[in-house]
Amino acid sequence: MNNQVGSKTMITSAVNVERHPSVSMMDPHSRPEDRNCPINPHPHHDYRIALYYCYLPIPTKTMVTEHVDFHNMIGQRYSLGGRVRISPEGLNGVLSGKLQDLKRYAYDLEQELDRLHYTTENQRKWDLDIKYCLLREDIPVEAQLFANLVAKATKTVISLVDTDESQQQRSNRRRKSEPNKVPNNPHFVAQNILDQGLHQHKPATHLSPGEWDDYLGELTAANDPSKVILLDCRNVYESNVGHFLVPQASTILTNTRKYAELPHVLLSQRDRLLQSDHIFMYCTGGVRCERASVFLQAMLENQCNEEDSDSPGETKKKPQIYQLHGGIQRYLEQENPSLYKGKNFVFDPRRTDPKHDNSTVGTCLLCHQPHDDYDNGHAPATNKEARCWNCRILILVCDDCRQTVACSNEVHDEALPRMYCGGKEERCLHVPPVRILNSER
Repeated sequence: MNNQVGSKTMITSAVNVERHPSVSMMDPHSRPEDRNCPINPHPHHDYRIALYYCYLPIPTKTMVTEHVDFHNMIGQRYSLGGRVRISPEGLNGVLSGKLQDLKRYAYDLEQELDRLHYTTENQRKWDLDIKYCLLREDIPVEAQLFANLVAKATKTVISLVDTDESQQQRSNRRRKSEPNKVPNNPHFVAQNILDQGLHQHKPATHLSPGEWDDYLGELTAANDPSKVILLDCRNVYESNVGHFLVPQASTILTNTRKYAELPHVLLSQRDRLLQSDHIFMYCTGGVRCERASVFLQAMLENQCNEEDSDSPGETKKKPQIYQLHGGIQRYLEQENPSLYKGKNFVFDPRRTDPKHDNSTVGTCLLCHQPHDDYDNGHAPATNKEARCWNCRILILVCDDCRQTVACSNEVHDEALPRMYCGGKEERCLHVPPVRILNSER
């Protein structure tokens, strides 16, 4: 599942899924020395990671609760593991299992959603757009499957604004005490813009992978690089190992630590964004762009209105905004995904998707040589990844340099300097800087 933070869970239900008989019952998150079950060879192509989201109303708390129960029931039926968020505005899920069982799950889910909305297949106004992602062949199948299924009820499909209760309470108190004054609290400002966007705008125009390539090619041939911007809506540890790089266009790597930081980064970049003619947004599977594009439209509209009021008689033109339908994951499924460089980071036990162009865009924090493996050759499930000593964010440290430093999840050898996301014995980057990439033909 794409990165979700800040939502208040109303109901959480975890089910220990009984594995298919051909799969070892090992917990992929346990340490190797704790695993007593033998590893049996399994064909990787029989299994998939299913990634999907769907915005559709599930209007009552009772219906949300029933839907949580439904997911637990069919998850057990088909021996699936993973994470599913069920909210009044829709669903967001990532599951692991046998391909045939995932497709049975998808069919049952569509039937259940039809039942909730009294629709038939021909009447549907929603699309699950499930992406069935391949497993990596360099690590065992059982190390890439979720240990259990967790279906939980949440307030949102994905939380663009940090909904920390104390922040909300402070903002509410301030609104009551100062009704004529707009609070400067950044969370309140972001929420206000998002609320405006949800009322006034639809998500940005979807482009299929083919349309994405064609339109970018057409526009970059006729514009200067500053007029066409690609906006990466993912976190810093995702874009560090892969991103779009288009000749004669600029790519903004927002470099957030979590999705709820994105509004503040967009606000800091609004002048640059407003100067462009076309903005192409992308994320892993598409769900983050659905909300972020609504926020972006409202933010740029407010900025245009402010500038118009300062210059009567002049009308500021807003840039056209698009989003990649199905995200990077769907883009990499096409025959020639030439504009995406590096690996696609994923929020499941694989860490990265096996489909990539064999280029390495990441670099070691210490020696600055090409490197894009957070786990240094280990399976992600073994928990041997490199992390900042202070904040524990994923960091890139090559195999050679890894022997010379201590990361957060390792026993600290006093003879070795501690490794931080800002470098060796340097500092923790609480706010990683935004990066602007430009590519020449």
